[in-house]
Amino acid sequence: MKKILYISGIVAVNLLLLGALMKILHWPGANILLILSIATFVFWFIPASLINHFRSLEKPANPTLHILVFVVCLLDFVGALFKILHWPGANWLMIVGIPAPFILFLPVYLIRFNKQKRRPDGDFFAVMFLFVYIAIISVFLSLQVGKEVIDYGVMTGEKSQVTYANLDALSSDRVGDSAQNKIQEKADELCRNIDQIKAALVETYQQDASDVVKSNGEINLWKMKGIDGREASKIYFCDENGGGNLGKFFKEVEDFREYLIEFIPVHEKQKRDFVNETLRTSHIFYKPDMPLGSPGINLANMSLMMVINQLTFMQTNIRLAELQVL
Repeated sequence: MKKILYISGIVAVNLLLLGALMKILHWPGANILLILSIATFVFWFIPASLINHFRSLEKPANPTLHILVFVVCLLDFVGALFKILHWPGANWLMIVGIPAPFILFLPVYLIRFNKQKRRPDGDFFAVMFLFVYIAIISVFLSLQVGKEVIDYGVMTGEKSQVTYANLDALSSDRVGDSAQNKIQEKADELCRNIDQIKAALVETYQQDASDVVKSNGEINLWKMKGIDGREASKIYFCDENGGGNLGKFFKEVEDFREYLIEFIPVHEKQKRDFVNETLRTSHIFYKPDMPLGSPGINLANMSLMMVINQLTFMQTNIRLAELQVL
C-alpha cells in the first residue's frame, strides 16, 4: 500500500510540475495535465495518505483533524485549479481556501494537542508548511493576469489607435464653413489634450518615455505590456480632493458635448442621443476604495496600458461625435 502511495504521489507531483511548465510556455495539453494531476493528488494521494496515517496511530484518535486536512487541501488545490483555468467561482474558492488552514486546521490542532499535553511534532510543521506554501502560491495566482489577456489588451489598444487615426484623417480632409471649422478645431484641441495626458501618464511612470511615446502621439503599447503603473494614474489623475486632472479633462469633454448639441436640431433626437451617449463620462471615474465589480469604469483598478486604451477610446468617440454633427 505504501509503495503504491509513494509512487502515485511522485507521479502526481511530477504531472503537476509538468502541467505548470506547459501552462507557462502555453503548450497544448497543459490544462489536461493540470486537471489530471490535481485530481490525482487531491482525490487519491491526500485521502490515501491521511487514511494510512490514521490507521498507523497507536491509540484510536478522533478523525476530525484528518478530515480538516483533506477539506483544506481540497479547497486550496481546487481553488488554484479554477483560478488557473479561469473557471467561474474561482475567486470564492480562493477567498475561502486561503485562510482555511489558519482558521480551521490550526485551532483544532492546537486544542487537541494542548489537551494531550504534547508538543507539536514534525507532521504538524510539515502540514503547516504545505498550507503556507499553497496560500502563497494561491495569492500569486489571484494577482496574475494571463498572457492571453494582456496580449488581447495590447491588440485591442492597437486597433483602437488605428481606428482613431483613420477617423482623424477623415476629419482633417473635410472642408466646411466657419461653424464646421470651429467644431473641427475644438475636436482637434481636445484630442491633442488627450495625447498630452497619455504622454504625461507614461512620463509619470518613467522619466524617459521616448521609446514609448511616438512622434504622432501614439503609444507603443507593447512597451507597456506587463507594466502595472497604477501609481502613475493615481499621481496624475488625483489630488487631495479626489478630482485633479481627471475632473478637468471630463469638464473639457462635457463642454465639447454641449457645444455639439447646439448644432443639432431638436427634432433630430437620434443624433442628439448618439452624441450624448458617445461623449458621456459619468460612467468613468477614479475611486480606489470602490470594490471590484461595481458598475462603471474605475480607472483605479486598471493597469496603465488599459487606462491609455480608455483614453484612446475617448478620442475615437470624440471624432465619431464630431463627424456625426458635420
